[in-house]
Amino acid sequence: MYPTRDECGICDRYRSAVNGAMGRAQWARVQGFQDEADAVRRETADYRKGWREHLAQVPHRPA
Repeated sequence: MYPTRDECGICDRYRSAVNGAMGRAQWARVQGFQDEADAVRRETADYRKGWREHLAQVPHRPA
């Protein structure tokens, strides 16, 4: 049987990566490091793209 998104270890890693990157972007903005914040936002977009590709390849059952 396929996992839910909450049970999937790969989804969990993507979720953690996105949350961590969003926290780093927020910290960089607060500190005034706009270039760093922009770089982290691009990194977050890459993580989200990878997550979407994972979800397209591996079916997940509803939670």
